[in-house]
Amino acid sequence: MKFCPKCFREDLGIYGEAYWHREHQIPLIPLCPKHGCRLILYEVLFSRLSEKFLPLCALTATDAEPSTCEWEKALSNILFSFLTLPFEAGPTSGYSNLELALQAKGFYNPTIQKSNSLNVSKVYEACDRLFGDAIAAQYFSTPSSAVLYRACHWKLTSPERYALLTALAGLTAEELFGPELDAKSPLLEKLLAYQKRGLTYRKEELAQLVGVSPHQLDTLSRKYGVSPFWKQCGASRSKNIRITLSPGEKDLIQQAAAISGNGQTAVFARTVLLQEAKRIVGKNERSCRT
Repeated sequence: MKFCPKCFREDLGIYGEAYWHREHQIPLIPLCPKHGCRLILYEVLFSRLSEKFLPLCALTATDAEPSTCEWEKALSNILFSFLTLPFEAGPTSGYSNLELALQAKGFYNPTIQKSNSLNVSKVYEACDRLFGDAIAAQYFSTPSSAVLYRACHWKLTSPERYALLTALAGLTAEELFGPELDAKSPLLEKLLAYQKRGLTYRKEELAQLVGVSPHQLDTLSRKYGVSPFWKQCGASRSKNIRITLSPGEKDLIQQAAAISGNGQTAVFARTVLLQEAKRIVGKNERSCRT
């Protein structure tokens, strides 16, 4: 059984005695939803509660301990909302804001399969880091794509995993059950960013940059209606330019590519060459007009 020391004193002042609050007994809830302080645990066997008369005012309330983790506040608010939201709130039809939010957080699965759109290992590792060993061991002990799929498609009946994953995704309960989020796929945003650069990529290069396989690149293109701009560099059209570099020059280009955040040395070199070529051509055209 759990109680809040601040609620304890407020009850005494208002009613003359303290009483057990139902919201404090929600499994997993660590903090008082009203005061944000840590709940005090009174250890008693659940099987003996029906045999025991246990008025809260018979206990002594110590000073309230402040909360220590942001996720505890978020989790407490989510669990309290699960208890108090209107009956109309519940699983949404045709979409899952939990899945969308987790994808936007970077837990997407590059396989782009509808049945497995999240990277299970990443989700479980993040739960372990955020919630600690005890909670992770109880609810996320072994990575399971089946459990994660069921949670993201409203097929679980217990609320604990929903609450924990909602906190991990950075959602409130109202957002979880609310209108569909306008969340873009991180893979799509990456692909559009490379398309916006206006460069010509080999399919294998672009797939590696986006973080998918060449086959998955085609799937991504069809799924989001993105024109396959990388097909412009087919083997029949490609024209290679051979440049001889000394070992020192090659190392310099590789270092510059790494500093710029582009690990693909060939793509970086091509980008620099094209930028310089456009600058020279543009400067020449302006001089001719003058």
